[in-house]
Amino acid sequence: MKRILELAAVAVLGLMTASCNKSAAPEEGVPVSISVQAPEIGTRSISDGKSVNQVRCIVFRDGKLIQHSDVTKVIPMTGGTATYETRLISGQTYKIVFWAEVKDNAYYSVDYQNATVTVNYGAGNEEKRDAFYKVIEYTVTDGQAAQTVTLKRPFAQLNYGLSAADKALADAVSPIVKSSVKLDDVVYTKLNLFDGSVSAPLSSVTFTSAPILAEPLKVKLEGASTAVEYTYLSMNYILVNQDVVPNAVLTLYDASDAVVATVPTSQVPLKRNYRTNIVGNLISSPATINIVVDPAYETPENNISK
Repeated sequence: MKRILELAAVAVLGLMTASCNKSAAPEEGVPVSISVQAPEIGTRSISDGKSVNQVRCIVFRDGKLIQHSDVTKVIPMTGGTATYETRLISGQTYKIVFWAEVKDNAYYSVDYQNATVTVNYGAGNEEKRDAFYKVIEYTVTDGQAAQTVTLKRPFAQLNYGLSAADKALADAVSPIVKSSVKLDDVVYTKLNLFDGSVSAPLSSVTFTSAPILAEPLKVKLEGASTAVEYTYLSMNYILVNQDVVPNAVLTLYDASDAVVATVPTSQVPLKRNYRTNIVGNLISSPATINIVVDPAYETPENNISK
């Protein structure tokens, strides 16, 4: 009889435990699926976003970082698309930061706790500097449909392109093989991923000399029906504070690192998620320079034509 009572007590306890577990299920979280996308930019291979291959998903609730590896984590990105999946508590609101970058790059240091990115400047013409981000507020509900988030570049991009006439001129005397770019005091090194603000400014920055790019820079000037191809001298990503107009100096080098030409340009318009293209007869006299803002990022684009 005693044995029967003990078994009954165990059975009742089991039912109570199951009941408690069932009522606690919402606290265990519901499935969440978010599609993360980098915008497609035509068929360019330079700055088409396809070099980016991972997304840092950083999750906060009530201002505190959730450090669980199933929630805050790094996921792969392929062809500009990734899917973030986890379980979050129904009824709760989260702040989720998505930072997409090239894996194992040496240019960005991400501070999860403070939701900041520090930029390390250095050699120019490096596509591995490309990156995208977005922050969202996400309130979890049962049966919530999958959401799509489109990321944007937090940087301005500055490009230089040389006309065919000027390239022929340089090739006849001293072919251009490398370039560097210096900008004055509009460059920052720290980005707040919560509000997009920047800090830690530099008095100037130099993207040190690096080989010019192999593919052409294609730019459609105002009023033109088709794009013109230029020799792609320089391409750099720059963290700026909204709209700025710095002075810039492009320096061109030959194979022996001797200076072929310097190209100063005043009041170059730079803006986040915009391309500014400085193209034309950059080294001949008189110079003809076009500055174009590229609509492949945002509309309109900056084109400076010389």
